[in-house]
Amino acid sequence: MIIIGAGIAGLAAGCYAQMNGYRTKIFELHNQPGGLCTAWQRRGYTFDGCIHYLFGSGPGQPFYQLWQELGAIQGRQFVHHDQLTTPYQYWQRIYGRAIYNAEEIQESGILIDQLEQFYPGIKADIEFVDVATPLSYERYTGNWQGSSCGWLLNKQTMPLLITGLPKTLPGLHHFYQIGQWVEPGGSVPVVAMSGRNIIQQICHEDRKTFMTTIPQ
Repeated sequence: MIIIGAGIAGLAAGCYAQMNGYRTKIFELHNQPGGLCTAWQRRGYTFDGCIHYLFGSGPGQPFYQLWQELGAIQGRQFVHHDQLTTPYQYWQRIYGRAIYNAEEIQESGILIDQLEQFYPGIKADIEFVDVATPLSYERYTGNWQGSSCGWLLNKQTMPLLITGLPKTLPGLHHFYQIGQWVEPGGSVPVVAMSGRNIIQQICHEDRKTFMTTIPQ
């Protein structure tokens, strides 16, 4: 089985393929695996490739078993932060006015205060703050109304969480698409589940029982 891309979806697919007896090779253009969950360093600073939503990953939540099967959370603890969300229309309305910058400063202050509760002393270590609003995401990524995950959930896209998008292309046999852009909703857990689901589908097509294991 050839997997193109060593992002979270590709890595998850490779893990589940191995669990089910498939031989795999993963090809990646970058010099390290992880896709958008990688980071780079410059002048002593580390920059994340993107924000990483891990909702639903704690004990008793939908994606907890997924991370257990992948051996990703053994010995680790999840810290849940309150999610700060503001409507696109609000930022669009105040754009270009003094209140826009004031709101950015206020939002960053709230977030830093929350981080300080979990990581005492982090406020003193912060040298520079840059705030991304929905307009920032729209400008740099082209995502509709600045959706941070690429998919903005609304009346049109919400049903796709259930029905999903096609994972195959006409005329290409044994070719499957996985990852961020074929899984409405986005986030790291959903992308990893995309890799799991496609191997489960392939097992079904091959009339094999889909198997999972939890590393100790």
